[in-house]
Amino acid sequence: LKTVLDWAPRLPGRHVESWDGMDASGLVHVPDLSGYNLLFEAYTLPDNAILVTGSPAPAATTISDQKAVKSPASAADLERRRAVRSALVRQESPVAPEALLTLEGRATPGFAIDLLEIAAEGAIRPASADSVGVTGEIGIRVALDDATRQLLQQQRYEIITYVDYQLVSEQEQGYSPFTSVLDTTRFSEGEHVITINVAGMQDQLDARSLIVNIRK
Repeated sequence: LKTVLDWAPRLPGRHVESWDGMDASGLVHVPDLSGYNLLFEAYTLPDNAILVTGSPAPAATTISDQKAVKSPASAADLERRRAVRSALVRQESPVAPEALLTLEGRATPGFAIDLLEIAAEGAIRPASADSVGVTGEIGIRVALDDATRQLLQQQRYEIITYVDYQLVSEQEQGYSPFTSVLDTTRFSEGEHVITINVAGMQDQLDARSLIVNIRK
């Protein structure tokens, strides 16, 4: 329902993370749900890890600077990186593989969802903004933002659909934009929560939800 802390490095010791209890879309107060769980994943950084904080790098101001900033790593650079990774894996206390991934590469996916109406003739159109009632088949369109699309197109990712927190479908090879079609006749009349997860293969995960009123 929400990624509360997005692979943020922390120094040793006790930490308190603030969360208002709302899901990523601000629709559901998660602690009110029966049997909700918090999932924690973490790994230890190498003993000689250095955490650096500060201002972002200055923007390139000339064409030559831009070329220098964006130029791909040389063959020597890539070989050096492979050698370092191999050495870390072979040592007596190997570094967790997760520590060798960049935080940028594991960023929480950014995406938007929209409710679509599917007409009897098969045409798909945006649902009217003031309409909360749905019937028959509906579509939930998932569109990644530009940064997420560039990141995830280099790897496999999944688009997962839940209704009332129960899994109903899974697109194992995601693409954007993607429309998940849901047959509302499978569910009872009344209010339901539809949640979409976008999950990458390097522990990237986030959610968006919407509430619909199913009519028979």
